[in-house]
Amino acid sequence: MKLDDAAPRELLTKPDPVLDEGEAEQVKAVAKRLLEHLHEKLVQDWRRKAETLAEVRVTIRDVLDQLPDDPYPRPVYDAKVQAVFDHVQTVYGKDAGSVYDEVAISEPALGALLTPPAVEAVTESVIQRIRSDAAFAELVARQLRGVAPTFARSIEELIANDEDDAVEFKSTARWDVREAKRNPAIEDAIVKTIAAFLNTEGGTLLVGVGPDRSLVGLKLDYPHVKPPNGDGFVNWLTTHLLNALGSPAVKRTRARVVSHHDVDICRLDVAKSSQPIWAKTSNGDTVFFVRMNNSSRAMPTNDLDAYLADRWPALTVSDTNTSA
Repeated sequence: MKLDDAAPRELLTKPDPVLDEGEAEQVKAVAKRLLEHLHEKLVQDWRRKAETLAEVRVTIRDVLDQLPDDPYPRPVYDAKVQAVFDHVQTVYGKDAGSVYDEVAISEPALGALLTPPAVEAVTESVIQRIRSDAAFAELVARQLRGVAPTFARSIEELIANDEDDAVEFKSTARWDVREAKRNPAIEDAIVKTIAAFLNTEGGTLLVGVGPDRSLVGLKLDYPHVKPPNGDGFVNWLTTHLLNALGSPAVKRTRARVVSHHDVDICRLDVAKSSQPIWAKTSNGDTVFFVRMNNSSRAMPTNDLDAYLADRWPALTVSDTNTSA
């Protein structure tokens, strides 16, 4: 697929803001970086997959967060994120091809993408897609209800929303703040949350955010990973989850360290699992966790069979009796 950073760059600069030479170069670099990140996301039939659609929006938000602050205050930044997302959906087809391969987009058309569409502008093709594409219909329904998938929300939005059935905060992943030492129970709590998201409807875990929504950061965990930085933390976390949940489960997670108000936070997005996931704890137990409101809990043994049959009705008994 041919990727061209010219159109996103124009979306970021027209009709505003006005940039000086240094800012213009910075925006150019951001546009190029954005296309590099999107290249791996725009796979075959990407728009029909709600999870991938949400990941594309998150990628756009994360990369555009590197725009210079002064010309891009929050309202302008939010408008640009939406404009670029709309643009990507419009020009990159379901076959992973691009209209750039056939026709150039005119400046008026690019400018029009900055304006949210009116209800009367919804086309028949969109209506037909809602009727035929269950994943797309669910995404639209969530947005109409004002409840976007966690993958599509910024860290600012996740923290402002507080913890719920699909959002969890953890101050640390290894370090016990109360005991002032490393504690396997803290590491188990991370596994518990991820397993619960997998076995329910997915969600997002923020490590480095306290239960009171304070920004703790990863500074307490960094000394206990190698190397003591964001890369080391993600490597440790991936290995930890592989040991506790297995490869199929970890393939449904995406962990990355991002800077939020100059504080490092680990964002871990989790898609719901296509099979039951049992978690292995540090004391050797194997537990089936689910998300209930704003907490992760072990499913009572008496209720487990009924839950498995309801959540994964197509699976056989032998399928559900195996751990991750």
